[in-house]
Amino acid sequence: MSPDTPIDTTPPEDAVPQPPAPQTHSPQDKRQAREIATAGQTIRAIIADAAGNEAIAQSLAEGGYPLPELNHAGTLQEAAQSALAEQLAVGGGKDAANKTYAAAEQSLTTLYLNLRGLARSAFIKDPDSLEKLGIAGSAPRALADLLNACENLIRNAPLPLYADKLTRRGVTADKLQNLQVRLAALQEADRVQEAAKEALPPATAKRNAAAQSLTDWLVEFKAFAKVQFKDQPDLLKRWGLK
Repeated sequence: MSPDTPIDTTPPEDAVPQPPAPQTHSPQDKRQAREIATAGQTIRAIIADAAGNEAIAQSLAEGGYPLPELNHAGTLQEAAQSALAEQLAVGGGKDAANKTYAAAEQSLTTLYLNLRGLARSAFIKDPDSLEKLGIAGSAPRALADLLNACENLIRNAPLPLYADKLTRRGVTADKLQNLQVRLAALQEADRVQEAAKEALPPATAKRNAAAQSLTDWLVEFKAFAKVQFKDQPDLLKRWGLK
């Protein structure tokens, strides 16, 4: 284990945690998806009747709902559908990033603590070496301390003063290489997790705004239609407004 030998950071197959499978949507997400889909059915039915029945079209136009306004409602529904899909994707990405991060942290911690124990056994009576290798005292608990401890061991273990004895205790070049790979995996998982956290609030705000615009349009239209078409219950039922 020469100090001049570069550490290969190509991950072995079992070193880097694999992304978890996509998670199913929450009941609230499913309910909102159904509501937006139902709104689309309502709006398309209204547009079809307005386009195919002159009397219905005239009655709608009298209340401020000519065909262009109905098409605008269709645009609102499509925007809400798109914003919901985007928010679900971002939320799913955040959940996946959290799980990947947790797996990467556990993977790194497990290997580091094993190597730390082996290294301490090699220099248990040499406090100066323990200090130099960053393995004196208690094991690190905070994430920043864990990262620093890993970097310290990776950097100093190959030094001639420690390398032979550590190798005999099982702290080999391959294991240090694996530690480097897992450290890099955790750092990348942390970056991805932070980016996912930052992406969720604006995606949620966009979804809420789009859904609210669609809801506002439908509430007003429903109030109008129930008066304008009160004598046509079958029509209201076809539109999903009965």
